[in-house]
Amino acid sequence: MNNSGIQVLGYINPFLLEGTEMCDQAVKLGLVVHTVNNEPYKVPFGGFEGYILDLTNDTTRKWIKHIIKSNMIESGLSGWMADFAEWLPFDCKLAGGQNPKDYHNRFAAEWAKLNREAIDEAGKEGEVVFFSRSGWTGSATSTPVFWTGDQLVDFSPHDGLPSTINALISSGLSGIGVNHSDVGGYTALKFPMFKNYLRDKETLFRWIELEAFTPLFRTHEGLLPDDMIQFYSDSTTQEFFARFGKIHQQLQPYFEEVIDQAVNTGIPCIRHPWMEYPFDTECLDTQHQFFVGKDMMVAPVITPGHTFIKAYLPAGEWIHFFTGESYNGRAWSLVEAPLGMPAVWVRKGSDLHMIISR
Repeated sequence: MNNSGIQVLGYINPFLLEGTEMCDQAVKLGLVVHTVNNEPYKVPFGGFEGYILDLTNDTTRKWIKHIIKSNMIESGLSGWMADFAEWLPFDCKLAGGQNPKDYHNRFAAEWAKLNREAIDEAGKEGEVVFFSRSGWTGSATSTPVFWTGDQLVDFSPHDGLPSTINALISSGLSGIGVNHSDVGGYTALKFPMFKNYLRDKETLFRWIELEAFTPLFRTHEGLLPDDMIQFYSDSTTQEFFARFGKIHQQLQPYFEEVIDQAVNTGIPCIRHPWMEYPFDTECLDTQHQFFVGKDMMVAPVITPGHTFIKAYLPAGEWIHFFTGESYNGRAWSLVEAPLGMPAVWVRKGSDLHMIISR
């Protein structure tokens, strides 16, 4: 697939599934966290049981980095999801002697650091990327990209599509420069005789619209893929996804510029409007709209069945990405936003304006 110009991503986490050869080896070598009675600490991971790598043990770090380099990088992977790292038990015993309550949050940063070290030791810096979900102080120095977690596959305000926007904005304010979400969400649930949480076409399309205008555009089949709509489900979903994939590709030069700025200055890619206009108090009243860099404003539809969005544009002149209509800033607007035409503006006169003008 690499020879065809396709880069393949994989997956890893710090758990070891009980009964596997790799787990048996790690337990035998003492590479997992232990109980206070010096027994390997078996942890239920929601449907299966296993053990957690002890990252305070230098031998553990060398062992798992070797696996990353040999089983993943040398096999041709161009990156992976470095998942979890927030499950360290408070009552375990660590090889390095640290208090597990104190080390619990640090574990996430160390997991990211370990993945980064494996890439650097393999001589693949800049060629291989990974993205993390959990983190702590210092994680952003190791993790190139974060994602916002396992949202519900719907429009629920506290854990669905709208919560993704809050997560992107707040994480940016917290020092996470490059972040994104699963297109379509992840957590699907089926409760017989009660309620199902399954992704429908409208949810998928609105999420595609949202993420296409952020630096990373990554889909996820979700927890129950066979029960939900996917971007490949039919010709309509394929065409919709392909259209916004091309828009995302068209914006690549701008996204690269914004990412470079995040790396070099710490200013996040996804910005609360107040970050760009700190003296405009109207910006403080915005909740579900955001800047990408300084020249693009995105106001996603966050309510099912709605085809309009109310958004605030700060000072300046703004050009609607799809209609070309000009909007004067320092004003709230009720904007038409049917499926396939989200409310996105670019600053007039900017390089982005030149892109859409072509």
